Amino acid sequence: MNEPSRKNKLKIFVFFAITALLISPAWADEPPEQQTSPLEVICLAEHFVVYEGERVALNAWAQARADKEITYEWTDSKGKPIAHGATVTWDVSAEKLGENEPKRSLRAGVSVARGDERQRCEVEVILAQRGPNDVVRDIRGTAGALEAQRRLLVGTDQEASAGLYSYLLFAGRPSKEIEEQRYLNALRAVFDLFHDGGLVNNERPFRLNMTHVPVEHELEGEKGWDALRWAREALMAYNYGRASQLLAAADLDERGGPYLVATLEPLRENPRIRTVVNLGGKTPEQVTFWVKHFKWVAAKERSWGKEAVARVTLEFRNLISMVGSVAPKSLDQSIKLVIISQ
Repeated sequence: MNEPSRKNKLKIFVFFAITALLISPAWADEPPEQQTSPLEVICLAEHFVVYEGERVALNAWAQARADKEITYEWTDSKGKPIAHGATVTWDVSAEKLGENEPKRSLRAGVSVARGDERQRCEVEVILAQRGPNDVVRDIRGTAGALEAQRRLLVGTDQEASAGLYSYLLFAGRPSKEIEEQRYLNALRAVFDLFHDGGLVNNERPFRLNMTHVPVEHELEGEKGWDALRWAREALMAYNYGRASQLLAAADLDERGGPYLVATLEPLRENPRIRTVVNLGGKTPEQVTFWVKHFKWVAAKERSWGKEAVARVTLEFRNLISMVGSVAPKSLDQSIKLVIISQ
């Protein structure tokens, strides 16, 4: 039998947990109860665009050890204390934009200590003027790879006008109440991000993370809807046939999911680089956390390429690992980076 026509293509599934085991740290031969790892810290801002007069939540995660207390100390870029703790509120209401200053970059950092170990992590948010309908106007050149205005795929064409393309894909209509709740929570998380500084005008396309939700028709009257109303309407209009085509293009099992798929190019047959987040089997609360935090991690990137996709996938996987809500083996199946070498 002839080999498939793609015989010269090598498909590489990068499982970060396995990769990590190939590195032999100094403590590799210690008893399990004494083993630890270098202190790693992940920090994110809950919103990557804030308006004058607002506050923003800051979050940090680090690996816990039973015999070591972890402390978190947040400061702004000038060294002014913000607060102590893994989750804090940063009050930026005193920051005011000048008359000819449409936006400003604000930075904060957290110093994390675990015993004698120290690590620092920084976040950036963009202070912007609030425009009509809460649209952020012209924040070009300072933010990370911001979430683009949502694109509901009614037809089959996908414009090549973004740096990263994300897709929320459901394999079939929900047959159980918990499955429907997963779908709704995923859609609500996407909606919240659309309205988190996501309606960006005049942004350079190569920096945008464009989120796609396939539907059979446009949602009329959505401007005044809240997240739950939008999620319900989007689910009623969801185009499962189009989603099936996209799942097949990503070489995914149509019996699984829901999936969050991110690629460097519009999703067509077997994209060369893609990140696949499988939300199947997760609680509705986990679905919300995973979708939101994947988007927050992605928002830190300033431009997109293979290295950026790999970096986002690794950081997101490490974040989920730190939260500890999923077993390691399950995590390997839930978050994958796929690279196809030509």
